[in-house]
Amino acid sequence: MTSKTTPKPAPRGSKPTAAPKTTRKTTAKSTAAKAKAAAKPVEPAANSIPAAPKPAPVVVTEKTPVTSAPDLKKQELLAEVVSKSGVAKRDAKPVVEAMLEIMGDALQDGRDLNLNPMGKIIIKKSKPVSNGTVLTTRVRLKQKLPQT
Repeated sequence: MTSKTTPKPAPRGSKPTAAPKTTRKTTAKSTAAKAKAAAKPVEPAANSIPAAPKPAPVVVTEKTPVTSAPDLKKQELLAEVVSKSGVAKRDAKPVVEAMLEIMGDALQDGRDLNLNPMGKIIIKKSKPVSNGTVLTTRVRLKQKLPQT
């Protein structure tokens, strides 16, 4: 049988005694291993390749598109259609206006346009503004083959 004894309370007016400190024992082996690892200098391997110097940073600037002619207006487009197709202006005008309206509605609905031989128009971003919507698009034009 073991008997448990409870510590007696300290008398009034006396200072309380401090509890004994507990220490964690470390093994001599782990302490020696840590000291050895800290003292050993790090050497590169004899057959290793030295690190290549870092390349200098490259500044990328956007190229601004170079336009060779002024904007193509609706009247100029209509004149080109009339001259290329050979139909009367009064017959071509409703067709061109209907085509432009349909293309505008399709873009407003968020649809991409794949119009051969013109190319493909892909909507990348759409931002509503106070008087309409700003679309950021990517146009992929077909490469023109050289005429022989």
